Amino acid sequence: MKKIGISLIVAAAMVACNNEKKNTEELVEDAGNEMQQAYNDIGDVSREYVSYTENEAESMAQDMKTNVQVMDDGSVNISNFTAYGELQNQVKNLSTSPNVRDEMNSENAYQAFQTFVEEMPAYLKTNVIMKEVDDVEKAMKKLVADLEDESTKESTIKDHIEDIQEAVEDLNDEIVDARLRFDGYEDEELANYADFVSNVNYDDEGIITIVDFNDYETVKTDRMNMMNAQEDQKITYAQTLVTDFNSMLNNMPEYLKVDDVMDAVEDVQKEMKEYQDEKATSTLDENLENLEEIDEALYDLNKEMLKARKKYDENRRDAIEEYLEELNDTDEPMSQRLKEAREEYNEEMND
Repeated sequence: MKKIGISLIVAAAMVACNNEKKNTEELVEDAGNEMQQAYNDIGDVSREYVSYTENEAESMAQDMKTNVQVMDDGSVNISNFTAYGELQNQVKNLSTSPNVRDEMNSENAYQAFQTFVEEMPAYLKTNVIMKEVDDVEKAMKKLVADLEDESTKESTIKDHIEDIQEAVEDLNDEIVDARLRFDGYEDEELANYADFVSNVNYDDEGIITIVDFNDYETVKTDRMNMMNAQEDQKITYAQTLVTDFNSMLNNMPEYLKVDDVMDAVEDVQKEMKEYQDEKATSTLDENLENLEEIDEALYDLNKEMLKARKKYDENRRDAIEEYLEELNDTDEPMSQRLKEAREEYNEEMND
């Protein structure tokens, strides 16, 4: 697989610790001087952008799902990539008090950043994430350059440190966005995926039909008969609907039992139970109101099946397309692309 090229800053070597004649202050000063020279030599960051094939992007997407874990507090754990945690820790050590001109901590943060870049796994090297890497690098470059200038105000050093911390937070956020985009696309087993696509169909009006599952067709017919009947006849049709719905659940194929569909099934069961528990003591109007609730729950069940079916058709493909866009498009800001992608997705799901 091709790898994104990035110009890496030359390592700022620490002065050998076996030189016993030099005290700590001299070591720090020498380290800072070498960092300064390294930054002077590097110039502007440049990177070769490359395009990935769909197969490569799909493989990277799966690696992202497997290895990146997003915690409840928004932090990220990345399997077999300790350099990311070390970068986070060293940046936290860039305290703005009591001594902002802490060149040793700055050196440690820089070295942690360099190791992070050198060891980055391929699935993290999307163009958007690498732009955030560039921002971290530029912020660190400004800090080191001004640390050696004694005329630089303390407030300026503090600003540089805050810029580094903010850039690392932005980097974390972009990794989180890239990871969360793939949640839910492949939760179901592949066998169920194939069966769902093969057997569940829908027409232009969004009405679901299921191959070789007549029980669902029977429930749809019962629902139609109940809602079209005269008010004094609806109760009779409702009992048939409840009986056939329970029979449908007993024969429901496994591939239909995805989370959103089963949540909708539970809502239908809840409305049916409420109707049955209250029908003997309720007025006709109250019973009819409960039947309308059943009808709405059945409508939602059809809608959830439709959404699930469209998800199988579209979401996995959309995820790869968005990933490819992120990898290959360097012109549009991430926030705008995410906004447009989400709007497009929501529009399609609500058709």
